[in-house]
Amino acid sequence: MTTPHAAVDAMNKATQRGQALKRRNALSEAERARLSEAIAERAGDIMVSLLPDCVALYRPIGSECETRAIMVKATSTGAEVALPAIIDKTTILFRRFMPGDTLVAGGFGTTFPSARAPTVEPDVIVLPVVAFDRNGTRLGYGRGFYDRAIARQRAAGRSPKLIGIAFSVQEVEGIPQEPHDVRLDWIVTDKEVLDFTGGPAARGG
Repeated sequence: MTTPHAAVDAMNKATQRGQALKRRNALSEAERARLSEAIAERAGDIMVSLLPDCVALYRPIGSECETRAIMVKATSTGAEVALPAIIDKTTILFRRFMPGDTLVAGGFGTTFPSARAPTVEPDVIVLPVVAFDRNGTRLGYGRGFYDRAIARQRAAGRSPKLIGIAFSVQEVEGIPQEPHDVRLDWIVTDKEVLDFTGGPAARGG
């Protein structure tokens, strides 16, 4: 049963999501390319510090931040790369991706490796973001794919590091927290890195 408080939180999230998407969509293609480069440089620095064995990235849809440069940086550290594959209406798995691999079309405009690609368990997950706040809370599109995937990993005893990437215009104030919401370890924007791992709260420049 949905409580009145939960219903209000859902309405607030829907409003924040819509406003952040409107601002992101208003960025020109050239602006998104330029800002994506700045994000990739900062996210790449985190990759170098973590030296992960496997990094899950995503292929952007719509006006999302581009990830190709992050992929290049991740592979330069020796990391294996994975992409999320939508299996059904509630589930994503991470499948290994290598440059040149053919991607198949999935739901919601996504593309991902075919079922022939092995399933892997990343130790770093780079997540697309619709909106974020300065508490490390992320809003996606509201379907919960990543929340469930990360919950499954944690239930199996794994603790992947979580990096949300977004344009600075996607910041909102105080996203309502729900029990299933996953707090990010870092949020990387074109202006700064928000660090929730116990280090400095934010790094600009």
